[in-house]
Amino acid sequence: MLAKFPGISVVGPYTNRLSHRSGKIVLKDSADNPANTVHYFNDGRWPEAAHAGGASLELRDPRADNSAAEAWAASNERGRTGWRTYSYRGVAAASPVGPDGQWHEFVMGLLAAGEVLLDDISVIETPSTTPVQLIQNGTFTTGTNKWRIIGNHHGEVIDDPDQPGNKVLRLVATGGTEHMSNHGETTFVGNRDVVNGREYLISFRAKWISGSRQFHTRLYFNRLARTTLLDAPTLHGTPGTQNTAFTPNIGPTYRDLRHDPAVPAPFAPVTVSVRAADPDGVASMTLWSAVDAGTWSSSTMSLSAEGTYSASLPGKVGGTVVQFYVEGIDSLGTHSSSRQPAGTLAPFTRSMTASPRQTDCTTFVWSCSLRTPI
Repeated sequence: MLAKFPGISVVGPYTNRLSHRSGKIVLKDSADNPANTVHYFNDGRWPEAAHAGGASLELRDPRADNSAAEAWAASNERGRTGWRTYSYRGVAAASPVGPDGQWHEFVMGLLAAGEVLLDDISVIETPSTTPVQLIQNGTFTTGTNKWRIIGNHHGEVIDDPDQPGNKVLRLVATGGTEHMSNHGETTFVGNRDVVNGREYLISFRAKWISGSRQFHTRLYFNRLARTTLLDAPTLHGTPGTQNTAFTPNIGPTYRDLRHDPAVPAPFAPVTVSVRAADPDGVASMTLWSAVDAGTWSSSTMSLSAEGTYSASLPGKVGGTVVQFYVEGIDSLGTHSSSRQPAGTLAPFTRSMTASPRQTDCTTFVWSCSLRTPI
């Protein structure tokens, strides 16, 4: 650590290794008494980008309950990466398997969850003799026109943070690309076919943001396929300085969020409960729910003598899916919810399902992130 960040204060030495999945960290004072403890995880409500995704796990609000996932976020590494042009060329040859002539497309995607900015995507046929540009709207000046971004890949056209006014594609993947879907694709100009035996030049500009650095490109079906390792910073996080995720007040944090019964019978009411904490005090708690992906409605949660907030939802017909999350307000008016913090990569839901023998039930889904896919 000192070699990478000279001059910072370091407590140690620490001779063990931290688990990539989950682990418990205990800070002790000079008398060997526990001063602080956190048990971290690599998924669920915890920020996925901090799990070998090029970011560090950072505490957002030092005053908050740091045992709660909402108190943590992935470090923002955007300022440490830059744009780079990547290119390669080759002679098209028949794919080992697959119907090469079925579609006339360029296909791209990340090999795992991640985020990248893209611009100036180009496929040029016979670049050395009679060059022909096959890509339409490779600069994204007309938004996502001519592009189809499907499955676990989502895209929106935004202003380049480094050059306002220049449009770029923000590509976010919640999982790896594959051959049938879960990627971005575009049809070549005039539905032009790729001709085996001809040379093609493939190029693009990219800026890695977080998560997977492995960016896969190909001509349909699997011609001139290549996985490009995008540049990423060698230093992560902000040791010795304020966390990039620092927030003066994040609002309440949550634990023990549950519903009872776990597998509701048809028309049986359900009680949702949670424990909430805030250094400034919790002013109110609200339960939000939606039936079969419908409109969200709210219910006020009441505080029990044991310190648990709860609210009841009416029973539903068997087979109904109910999503829910909780929202709290502290005494200073700051809102928070049991959803993932802003800036995380992937929506996450946990489904409470019936046993194989119990098919006539209501399914409740805990919504940890309700961001609309871009």
